[in-house]
Formats: sequence, structure tokens, C-alpha cells
Amino acid sequence: MSQQESKKQILRRCLETAAKKAGILDLGTLLQETIDIYHPEALFESQIENIAQEDLIRDCTEWANGRPARFFKNDEPYFYTVDGVTTAVGLSETAHVKTTFNELENLTTVGCYLRIDYWIELMAILRAYEAKFEELYPDRLAYLGEQTYRIIAQFANTVSDRVDFAQLVAQSILKTFEAQQPENAVNRRKRQYKLTFAEILVIALTELGGSAHLSSIYRTTERLIKQYRGDDVGAFYKNEKVFQSVVRGTLERCSKDCNPNTKQDYFSNPNKSEGYWYLNPDIYYDEQLKTVRTA
Repeated sequence: MSQQESKKQILRRCLETAAKKAGILDLGTLLQETIDIYHPEALFESQIENIAQEDLIRDCTEWANGRPARFFKNDEPYFYTVDGVTTAVGLSETAHVKTTFNELENLTTVGCYLRIDYWIELMAILRAYEAKFEELYPDRLAYLGEQTYRIIAQFANTVSDRVDFAQLVAQSILKTFEAQQPENAVNRRKRQYKLTFAEILVIALTELGGSAHLSSIYRTTERLIKQYRGDDVGAFYKNEKVFQSVVRGTLERCSKDCNPNTKQDYFSNPNKSEGYWYLNPDIYYDEQLKTVRTA
């Protein structure tokens, strides 16, 4: 068996295992396990403060089981993916996908909206897949693409069984992986020498002395985007809240405090409730080589 085929088999087994667990575990246990293993911090950040995580998980589970939500009555939990953001909606709402072209990152950002119970399942499956993918292919990103998310949304609107939904999601992700050419995935990471959000945030925290509150990071990042890329943030994000979510999501994806499997461990957030972020020791942006380096 070739190395490529061996990796494919490993991913298939990972997806099958994740789908099986997602289909049979009760939703509260599944949500708790996913958070414990993969730390998707964006779930409960900023919108809902000073509430214990176990209470939020319990409330989220109650909502997913058709009972009234207390803490999520006016807020929707969400998690970041390589493609964009996946947001939970009510059980009676139709799953759908919205896309926007982000010229700052030179890619299409996917917004996927799924009913809360299927949202919990998808998060568990995607987190397991992304972690295994990064382990097997450290030079690539686990893109699914708009079409795959639309297929997943279609399943959410037509399948009434959790087990079936989880299996169909896993099959769709595997088909997407099989259809992708390795060089295409690598090329998508290249930004034609335009700085990525992660690189800009490294520069921002360097300017800010290595640590800062999110409020300062937002302002500095917006200025640096204009300085280094000549782009106006307001032209690409419908409002300030969306821009701030992208900043937080990038910090989280590039921090082992929030994403233990990341290969880009640039930032740290030891006290998550306080909103302060730190640039990890010896991390800096090399202007000459156009990349983030470790001193």
C-alpha cells in the first residue's frame, strides 16, 4: 500500500469512528467530549460571560433536545472551520449556507447554519477530521469547500435520524478529500505574497509589546491591514462584530491554548475570560523572508 493510500485509510477510519460516536452518544456527552479534546473556544466566548462552561453545555444540550434554552435564548453558539464559521440555529429552522468572498484572505468564506443537534454532531466530526488531517498533512489545510457544506445542509434538511446524518457527513467529507488534488490545497494557502491574518496579528502583538487586550488588538489589526495590504476592513466585513470574530478566530486557531493540534502556535490566552492575548516567546514576523519565524 502506498503512503498516500495509507493516509487515506487512516482518515477514513477517523471519520468512521467520529461519525459512529456522533450518532450514538447523547448530545451532552458528545458536546462535552468535543470541547475537552479539541477546545473549540469560540463556542461560548464574548456573547455570554460569567457563566460556567458546564452550565452552558447543559443549556445547549437542553436546546438540542427541544427544551427552552436559558442562556442561548438570544445567542447562537458557533465554531470556526478552515472554510469559515458554522453556527447553530433552532430545531425548526432550515439549514442553509451563505458565502462571501474575502479579498483579504483571497478565498471564499463559508457560513453554514445547522439545527443545534446536527450542529453538535458536525462539530465533533469536523474537529476529529481536522486534527487528524493536520497530523497527516502538516503542509495543507482541511478545506471542505462551499459545495460540501451545501450538501451537508441538504442532509440536515432531509434526514431525520442522527445516525444517518453523521454517516452521510463523514461520507461527504471523505469524498471531498478524495476529489482534492494535493497541489490545489497547497496553492490555496499561498496568498500571492499578501500577509495572512495570522501574520498581521503577529505584527500587531509585536507592536503592542507582546500582549494586549482584544480591544487594542482590534484597532491595531485594522490599521495594519490598511498599512500592509492597502485594504479597507469595512469593504469586506458587513459589520464590526464580524471583523472581530475573524480576529478572535485567527488567534484561537493559532494558539495551543485553544487548538492543541495547531502547527502555528503563535499566541497564548492563559486567562480566557479576561480577553488578553500574548505573543508566544521568540515568535516574530520576518519582513525579509515574508513569514512568521521563531527566534
